[in-house]
Amino acid sequence: MLLLAVAVSVAAPSGGRQDFVSAAQGQEIRDWSALAAQVAPSVVQITTERDVEPSAQGYGGNRRWNQDFRRFFRDHGFVLPFDEEEDLPGFSDDNPFSQFTPPESESGSGFIVLSEQGAPRIITNRHVVSDTDRISVRFANGVRADATLLGSDAETDLALLRVEGFDAESAEIVPVVLGDSDKASLGSPVLAVGNPFGLGGTVTSGIVSARGRELGSSVFVDFIQTDAAINPGNSGGPLFNEQGEVIGVNTAIFTRTGAWAGIGFAIPSNAARGIIATLEVQGSISRGWLGVRFQPVSADLAKGLQLDEPKGALISEVLPDSPAEQAGLAAGDLILRFDGTDIPDHRALAPAVAKVSPGDEAEISVWRNGAIVTATVSLGERPVPEGQANAERKQNRQEKDDSLIKAAGMRVRVLDNELRNRLRLDGDVEGLAVLWVRPGSPAAEAGLQPRDVILLVNGEVPNAVQVLDEAFDDDPTPLVLQIHRGTNSFFTALVPKP
Repeated sequence: MLLLAVAVSVAAPSGGRQDFVSAAQGQEIRDWSALAAQVAPSVVQITTERDVEPSAQGYGGNRRWNQDFRRFFRDHGFVLPFDEEEDLPGFSDDNPFSQFTPPESESGSGFIVLSEQGAPRIITNRHVVSDTDRISVRFANGVRADATLLGSDAETDLALLRVEGFDAESAEIVPVVLGDSDKASLGSPVLAVGNPFGLGGTVTSGIVSARGRELGSSVFVDFIQTDAAINPGNSGGPLFNEQGEVIGVNTAIFTRTGAWAGIGFAIPSNAARGIIATLEVQGSISRGWLGVRFQPVSADLAKGLQLDEPKGALISEVLPDSPAEQAGLAAGDLILRFDGTDIPDHRALAPAVAKVSPGDEAEISVWRNGAIVTATVSLGERPVPEGQANAERKQNRQEKDDSLIKAAGMRVRVLDNELRNRLRLDGDVEGLAVLWVRPGSPAAEAGLQPRDVILLVNGEVPNAVQVLDEAFDDDPTPLVLQIHRGTNSFFTALVPKP
């Protein structure tokens, strides 16, 4: 145990770090407080919400539970608002109110960078913001803003966000500097900042404990390993060096319990830099595709292939109708060079192929039957992983969703005969039925609830969803809404957030 009571302060080097040396044990303790204060405004907390699909068993559990619920209250003399069982919210598959049960919410981390045009952007992990319906960010000073996914890449687990409609001055935007991750050597001190378990503004320190780690099926990233504590919620947050530069994006942990066990992994900044620049412009990453499965070459395989030493990437399978098959490559070929780049081992092949644009030609040198053979291949486009394809399809659906009023945080629908019958309204009632309200949103703060009916917006009957959407977006003045709920009507103010 280090004895801080006998620590002696020494001069602080650049970057604000102070060193304390224990006179009793001669061990060094780093004071990261100055650097933590410097970089904290660059880190944001990301909150995502995903709408939950309605349960086939109905609202509030299952059909039997609802029957027992109704029987209990009827036996005790209570009159329920719905006389028929099928009118209970959630029992009907086409019930519009059953479509928006309370959303699932998760939390992650991110950090602020500036685009080439000087606009603030947020880097995070793709798994933090994938398969979600809404994204919001909370800056270090507490200011909140909605965010939009500009693009993501499943192969590297990176994503880029654009912050929507906020005052940059009030948010106190402080962009980071992306450092040179290649300079981070074994034992280099690092600082991780993020929001583990939703606890904002958490700082942990450690060292670079390994370089060039492979994780799962990732073939485009050689991860930085660190012993700085990284837990669920840290994903997407920055890993800083002593100069306050980001050298990694915290992404994953190795654990048998689900919590930190001393080993975490970060995407090197040098690998992230080019990906983020492309996502800013294109929204996705297009990579060349050869269409082979390959493996490393062991010492025994090298001898069997008449090689002086293990090297290259050994083709174990050529996929049908692939560029490799069309170029005449076959299982057993050993790729030694691709498009002018030497392939020292199997890990070098995929990045080399990915750098060539789909449709371009590349020259390949392979070792076949004791001799070098050269072939020319016209690369295809690497298929998009199914998970990313699903996310893109979902995002397209969201863009077509004209019932969501993002600024207000609710979904509404113009009253039709079906909704009037469900809400037991007279046939001449006009307005918007509230289907779902996001917790903490302006709509929730105004007291709106699902099954409410907005009769008037500033004295006018809203005959379309966009009427309320445009009124809320165009004018910072609170909207005066007349609401019908049950057998009563009342007024409330819908207040835009800055």
